[in-house]
Amino acid sequence: IDACDRYLAYVPEDKAPKAIAIMFKAGKIYYDHNQFEEAIKRFEAIVLRNPEAEEAEYAANLVLDVYNLRQDWNKLYELTARYSKNEALIKDRDKLAEQLSKAGEYAKFKLVQILEERLKKEGGSLAPVARAYVEFQAEFPKSENADKARYNASVAYDSVGERDRAQALRQKLMVEYKDSDLRADVQYY
Repeated sequence: IDACDRYLAYVPEDKAPKAIAIMFKAGKIYYDHNQFEEAIKRFEAIVLRNPEAEEAEYAANLVLDVYNLRQDWNKLYELTARYSKNEALIKDRDKLAEQLSKAGEYAKFKLVQILEERLKKEGGSLAPVARAYVEFQAEFPKSENADKARYNASVAYDSVGERDRAQALRQKLMVEYKDSDLRADVQYY
């Protein structure tokens, strides 16, 4: 790793055709030995400075993997949003774009569930939870959890006495998610 870092430090990038591969190799060694902070520094540098490089796709996936392993849903969601906006990174990489979308969706749903658990435990109002589920469904309308988010929002709105809003969400669920198993739960509300 020291040799890789010395090479990267002393050889100018324009004269180092293998700089990206060397940086990736050093990052991967750190990653393989669970030294994630050092790995992330190198992988992020690749994604930011050379997003079109082949290694950038792998580096992006490994950074996301670290935050998934740590269950750092905020950082995972933030990075998926940032990487998805990096046109050079996702250009002609449909699989990466799909992985970013799924990881962002998963992280966002986990964040809403954590908020719900915390507020229930504290005995707080579930209005923020209802709004968070509505935001999730709006951001990810084709998600496998979109119908569940809409349903959970309706339940949360019911719990804070906003019955009209809850009923409107249940009606939208019936119309927009015709194949949802949750239709049976809301059909007779």
